[in-house]
Amino acid sequence: MPFRKLNPTSPGTRFQTVQTFDDITTQEPHKPLVEPMHTNGGRNNQGHLTSWWRGGGHKRMYRIIDFKRDKRDIPAKVSTIEYDPNRSARIALLTYADGEKRYILHPVGLKVGDTITTVEGKPVKTGDDLVSEIASRKPGAKVTLGLVRNGKKQDTSVTIADRQKLFASRLGEEEEGGSEVEPTQSKLGVSVKNLTADMAERLNLPNNKGVVVADVKPNSFGDDIGLSRGDVILEINKQPVNTEDDFTRVVAGLKSGQDVVFLVRPRGAGPQAGTIFMGGTLP
Repeated sequence: MPFRKLNPTSPGTRFQTVQTFDDITTQEPHKPLVEPMHTNGGRNNQGHLTSWWRGGGHKRMYRIIDFKRDKRDIPAKVSTIEYDPNRSARIALLTYADGEKRYILHPVGLKVGDTITTVEGKPVKTGDDLVSEIASRKPGAKVTLGLVRNGKKQDTSVTIADRQKLFASRLGEEEEGGSEVEPTQSKLGVSVKNLTADMAERLNLPNNKGVVVADVKPNSFGDDIGLSRGDVILEINKQPVNTEDDFTRVVAGLKSGQDVVFLVRPRGAGPQAGTIFMGGTLP
């Protein structure tokens, strides 16, 4: 799904991205696979009018998606790639060899007319086979896919992407150049990494001020007090935290039963947003 960045003509459009529709091959859905979406017109489940001045709205149609993928051992061809207003993913219309058509969520890289036949030489008979083969490999691994395109069999090499990095947040959680840096772990259940120049510029912060929360372990102290991935930690107990080493040093001095207060710039906050305090008693 391609994206484009808007020109920063106002504070609201700075760093904003929107979808483009270059990958869409048709504007009209397959009519047998759509059904109307009914609205309540401001009435509750008893038919009583509870919200005034609520009209019926624009006509909306729901695309019926085949989530179960229970049609097995029958080859299918990608007929169209379509926009679905009811979800963030694209959808693909498959035409099976027996003539039946079904919608599926569109896998990235699949083109109209493609028929995937193998993964690393292993035959793929169903969509479940393809998903299990891809999911079993680590991000960054290269995989050879055998497919039929324009009636010709061919092999193509693809790289397995990390979904979290593919849809990295506007804070720029992925560093420029794609280099892997292991985040610093802590007994707080929080992993941090240094603030990059790009992220500091977006948040209107000096390059050497704060560390970014890379991960928060569920049910940990950091999770309990509300820290989340992408937050920028500026201070811990009034001690500046500007690097991973600062974070490790300050956390090492914390003891069980001690009150811990973080000065944090929340994830997604704009340059004009302020900071907040998060705190609790260390177990």
